[in-house]
Amino acid sequence: MLNLFALGVGFLLAPRRLVRAWARGRRTRNLYREDGVDHLLSRRVDEMRAELGFAAAAPRPRPRDLAAVVSLALPILAVMTAPLLVVLALRRALI
Repeated sequence: MLNLFALGVGFLLAPRRLVRAWARGRRTRNLYREDGVDHLLSRRVDEMRAELGFAAAAPRPRPRDLAAVVSLALPILAVMTAPLLVVLALRRALI
């Protein structure tokens, strides 16, 4: 949930940076499937960046990257703003 909230906020505050980060994340590996990280602590950062695909220049976002971000961000923003809209409607009805 926190990551979804962050995606919505990022879309509002820095949409270009968010789409670039999305595009890079789609084309690199991560460490989520590693069984612990203790065995990685002796490795150099530049080695890990190269192994995960971060050593190369950041890829240009494709239209489908933008479409994916927008298709996720808009419903998230709707869910984030729904409680505020309900409160405002109730406030207006009571005044």
